[in-house]
Amino acid sequence: MKKLIVLLAFSIACVDGWAQLNDTVKNTKQPNAAEEFPVYEKEVFHGDLKKFLSDNIQIPLLAQKKGIQGRVIVEFIIEKDGSITNIKTVKGIGRGCDEEAERVMRLTNGMWTPGKNNGKPVRLKMLQPILFTVPKKRK
Repeated sequence: MKKLIVLLAFSIACVDGWAQLNDTVKNTKQPNAAEEFPVYEKEVFHGDLKKFLSDNIQIPLLAQKKGIQGRVIVEFIIEKDGSITNIKTVKGIGRGCDEEAERVMRLTNGMWTPGKNNGKPVRLKMLQPILFTVPKKRK
């Protein structure tokens, strides 16, 4: 009987929590889909985004010492005005590389042309992989 009461109370709490979460999701302004995807304004740095990222990335000392390398995936939202917000690492490798990837993405703030839907600018969530490679030591 005690197990049944505990199970019933747990079920009610879960349903109530799900309803609150569902209401929050409905009221949150989510990035839209776009017909035209955002464009990194190449003219600003006389090159492309990949080159800009590789030129500005600083491999953290701890990652260099430990030989940590790999891909960090950063998520961000390109706003209607071309600025970027909500920068966060969704897949990291640690040892300071995640923070460095976010720092370098912040440098591109305001350098994007937003995506468009029906000719109007829209918010759009993007993922950007950033590769960290530790140079091999010369003998």
